[in-house]
Amino acid sequence: MQPKLARIPADGDTRAEQIIHRARAAVTSQLLEALTDRDLLALGRYGARQPTLALRQGSPALLRDALLATAISQLGRPRGPRDLMTGLAIHHLVAQQIGHDPATLFDEVATHLPHGSVATLLRDFGTRHDITPRHSDGSSPKARGTRLHTSICQGTGASETLVVEPLRSYVICCVQRTGSWLLAHTLADTG
Repeated sequence: MQPKLARIPADGDTRAEQIIHRARAAVTSQLLEALTDRDLLALGRYGARQPTLALRQGSPALLRDALLATAISQLGRPRGPRDLMTGLAIHHLVAQQIGHDPATLFDEVATHLPHGSVATLLRDFGTRHDITPRHSDGSSPKARGTRLHTSICQGTGASETLVVEPLRSYVICCVQRTGSWLLAHTLADTG
């Protein structure tokens, strides 16, 4: 069985990095119009894969690129804000783990985006203080293999909970929606 990170194809990482390099100055309408479905898929995968590598390397720059890739992918292939927030929770948690202020990171990426709902959501989400790993009973996690809950949609009228659960050194993130579980992200083995 392949580690989870290997299951998210990396064949588009080079293309995603080229797009991110162009987008560092600003994500323009010309850039967005030039992106193909394949480019957007590569950006989405890059945004899902790179937080794990950023955590392993302790790299804020890699995490910033991952968040920018996720944001550009959202601009090109819009998902609902709750679905986007589910994915953004990973970036937020990794920023905390590597000692980088999430609000600064999210605001920095938002400055590269066109004014609008995605930039606003990034800025608002980055300032949240309720994106922290904790047990279902509210206590802090102390050991691997324990179940962690992170509420990400308080204040939106939703009753969704992000679950981060290490299993056999893998991190699986799901969102609970009206009693059914949807896989939101799968991150690599953390060992």
